[in-house]
Amino acid sequence: MGPIGLRNQQKKVTDSRSGQIILDWKSPRYNGKNIVVVEGKWDEFFFGRFCSDTTAVIQSGGCSKLINIFKAIREAIPTNSIAIKDSDFDRINSSTVDISGFFYTDCHDCEMMVMASKHAFGRAMESLSITLTEEDIALLFDRLRPLSVLKWFCYSRPEMRPSFRGIDVCGLEVDIMCDICRLASLAIENTHEKGREVIIDLEELKAFYNSHTHFDYYEVVNGHDMIAMLLQHAKTICNQSCSRDEMRDALYRSFNLEDFSSTNIYRDIKAYESTLADGTAFFNDLQF
Repeated sequence: MGPIGLRNQQKKVTDSRSGQIILDWKSPRYNGKNIVVVEGKWDEFFFGRFCSDTTAVIQSGGCSKLINIFKAIREAIPTNSIAIKDSDFDRINSSTVDISGFFYTDCHDCEMMVMASKHAFGRAMESLSITLTEEDIALLFDRLRPLSVLKWFCYSRPEMRPSFRGIDVCGLEVDIMCDICRLASLAIENTHEKGREVIIDLEELKAFYNSHTHFDYYEVVNGHDMIAMLLQHAKTICNQSCSRDEMRDALYRSFNLEDFSSTNIYRDIKAYESTLADGTAFFNDLQF
């Protein structure tokens, strides 16, 4: 399928999802509540724990659909609404969208936002009986550096954007994980197997890699990849086994309202609430 066919297919899916959300909002389940639109089911779970009684968190079905669905909801539903997107590489690339009520997570995504909170992350690891030192965390970040920079490079160049879905980070040999060009070749192969052609300029990639040696790991590393590394550490070092969903669940549950209230996104949303005439509160206030 070519680019135009893909765009038409995505538009049909987006229109269908928007229509379903609009119908749902009119049902007793939502009962005319204010709306927070997020990407997927785990985001719905994460932010849903902090919502006020007058707010419903609704998933858009993915990052690519979020903006258009948010716009459609605003046009069709007479209620206050906001949207929350994983920052991915948008903030670090200075490519965030400027739409009133549209917010980005602190760090790369929700998982990394939790991991950036030392207290929350510590509680999560303790609940899973996983021991991690600062040196262990630094080592995991270092191992993910080439893959993370590759994803950053490709995200910034849509024409060079391969599919990483299905690539098992923990299953890769150390020498491959350390070699950004071999990782790029693997991603190209993976994309071809899915029936799509993609070309990555390896010389441009190497120049990008060499010029991006200092950055905030919490902004660049993907939470899914970090969870995979944590699972491997848990199994090989701590002799503890848990699933990806169990790890994510522990991370999210460890992040409480106090942790959330210390984030930039919480403060930004609260500032936005103060501009609304009807006193809408999408999220609960921290009680002292």
